Amino acid sequence: MRDHMVASGRYTFVPGTEARSVDGTAVRDDRGRRYDGDLVLICAGAAHGGLVREIAGELPVRRVRLQMMQTAPLDEPLTTAIADSDSFRYYPGFA
Repeated sequence: MRDHMVASGRYTFVPGTEARSVDGTAVRDDRGRRYDGDLVLICAGAAHGGLVREIAGELPVRRVRLQMMQTAPLDEPLTTAIADSDSFRYYPGFA
């Protein structure tokens, strides 16, 4: 996804920063820098503190350790999965 966005010429990756406030389509980071865009997406993963809590309030989810087990196939669609980037280290396909 990042390669696609970089190719547009309208994307900049800013590692090592934390969004501290969102005002419409403007974001301020933890160093006071402002970023303006057409759209702001908050992709918090399993992080439910800081800015996410300020925007969304208390969420009815909690962070847990990754645990897996195998079961018989589920006979209904599983519509939502919540994971953070740390979860990917357990899956060789994401290496």
